[in-house]
Amino acid sequence: MKDKEIQNMQEKYNEIQVVVKKLKEQNKEIQMIQKKDSTIQENDSVIQVEDSIIQRKDSIIQEKDRMIQQKDNKIQGLIKKIQEKDKTIEEKDKTIQEKDKEIRDLELDNDKFKKEASEYQYHLGAATNFRLSDDDKNNSVKLKEDIINLRHSLENYITKCKGGVEVNIPEVQNLLKTYGSQTDITKDQKKPLIRVAIQRHVIEQIIEGSRSFHKGTRWG
Repeated sequence: MKDKEIQNMQEKYNEIQVVVKKLKEQNKEIQMIQKKDSTIQENDSVIQVEDSIIQRKDSIIQEKDRMIQQKDNKIQGLIKKIQEKDKTIEEKDKTIQEKDKEIRDLELDNDKFKKEASEYQYHLGAATNFRLSDDDKNNSVKLKEDIINLRHSLENYITKCKGGVEVNIPEVQNLLKTYGSQTDITKDQKKPLIRVAIQRHVIEQIIEGSRSFHKGTRWG
């Protein structure tokens, strides 16, 4: 009887040992699971930190992109301003070249008209000394005085040509074309050329009139 009880107790002990072993194994598995869970939590924390770092880096990249875009806009603005200034410089350079050409043309015209005016002055001086018959002595003196007075009046008018004097610019322009000059004029810009053109015209009229008078024709 005792042997049987001992045997039963042994069997129960063995069963308990099996259960204990299983419990230990389960506990070990639980510990492993807890360890894995802890590792997962740690990894998740690391991932969150890394994600935060990535977000900060992304924010920095976006800020740098914004700064680069602003700088690019400034550069484009500067390039546009430089192009506008280059265009302005080109236009001014073109204007200067045109003005230089006008000045050269004006100087050539002035030289030409000065030479012609000198020749006409010579002929005008000769015209004041032509001789008439003895019967027309008084007329000769009067004509000479009139021509001299015209010369003085002409020199005074052409030299001063003040603001109160109204000059017919289109007619002067036509007069210049008649004399072979293609220069465009305005009253304020080309006064010397206007004076020379008018002087030549008046001198020509005086010479023509004096010659007509000398021939005995009516001077109109």
